[in-house]
Amino acid sequence: MIKLMSVGSGSSGNCFYLEINGKKLLIDVGLPARTIRNALNSAGTDFEEIDAVFITHTHSDHIKGLEVCGKYFRCPLYMSEISCAKLFRYSPHALPIERPYEITDGINVTAFDTSHDCPGSIGFRFDYEGGSFGYATDLGCVTERIREMLRGCESLVIESNHDTVMLKNGPYPYVLKRRILSENGHLSNEDCAEVSAFFAHNGTKNIFLAHLSRENNDPTVARETVSKKLADCDVCLGVLPEGCSSLICLE
Repeated sequence: MIKLMSVGSGSSGNCFYLEINGKKLLIDVGLPARTIRNALNSAGTDFEEIDAVFITHTHSDHIKGLEVCGKYFRCPLYMSEISCAKLFRYSPHALPIERPYEITDGINVTAFDTSHDCPGSIGFRFDYEGGSFGYATDLGCVTERIREMLRGCESLVIESNHDTVMLKNGPYPYVLKRRILSENGHLSNEDCAEVSAFFAHNGTKNIFLAHLSRENNDPTVARETVSKKLADCDVCLGVLPEGCSSLICLE
């Protein structure tokens, strides 16, 4: 049994709750502690009951709640070796790259590098009795290594940050547009659609679109763009909201 809930998704702050066979995990803490605690309470848990916390990278929209939240956690904090050097005061644990690491009985996590303009940026694959789950946001492109790392995951959260036309015609300054469109920026709806079809044809049954831009995207546009590529696939497609989602239960 797997349960998941997006506490926040986007440039205003990111945090994701994942429960695997009763073990309670958090990915990123980029929101105020009160916001995260209220969301956890709605899922029937609290900071002190979290079994492990994972940090994708050290941009503020992924760690700005860590200083306060860290006072309540009674569990290991995992991230890349580079991120550990930046956040050493939290006594983090460095995850090996592309090598399974047992975080608790029956649950292994495999970290992998993501293509983003933050050194040490990583995504995660969780393998457990009964299935697998992948998480990859903040990536300008999906490399062949990422495809291989996430191939076969039954459920997947993946970035669908922007519609390319909306971004190019939007209000952002040129320098920021160039950054977002680069291979170290953020994943477009179009690129997300292409790679989602790859994963759907390789065993993925549930895909959740994440980290949508408020200014350069729209949930309906993102869903329609990806859905067109999944027309011949037996897959459930969801779009994670900017704010807190409801708790989703998957068998």
